[in-house]
Amino acid sequence: MKKSILTVFALCSLFTIADAKMKKQVKSNEIVALEISHGACFGKCPVHTIKIYNTGLVRYSGISFVQYKGIYEKKLSKPEMQKLLKEAEEYRIDTCKAQYPYVPDMPGIDYTITYKNKTQKIHNAHRGPEFLRELSDDIENAVKVDNSWKKIAANATEPRNP
Repeated sequence: MKKSILTVFALCSLFTIADAKMKKQVKSNEIVALEISHGACFGKCPVHTIKIYNTGLVRYSGISFVQYKGIYEKKLSKPEMQKLLKEAEEYRIDTCKAQYPYVPDMPGIDYTITYKNKTQKIHNAHRGPEFLRELSDDIENAVKVDNSWKKIAANATEPRNP
């Protein structure tokens, strides 16, 4: 009987320790910034970058074949920012490959995900899992540049991080 109780106690302790480690790992994988870059093609594909910081700041860099050229910034509300970053976490973007097959003349979608303790890059995401394209579309729809954005630079050379 004592062995059974000790075994149950030991297993409960192990599960508690494992649960604490998982929670710590999830916390350390918290996204600090999420950047999506749409690359060029042989035609008139829009070339731009959107970077969302966990502070709510969004930075848009329009390079070519876009309505707004230059660098623009806007502050998202906390719920808007959390929704977009949470979507990336729920899709388990951290499990994606670093690179997917390249297709000439197709505009690439590249992600750079900055965590507290590491940076992850995903190249040619349009050839990866469907959710990467869905996440890109959701972010594009959520952060459309308009006259409410503040222009901070005339060209799309990325200024220093905020």
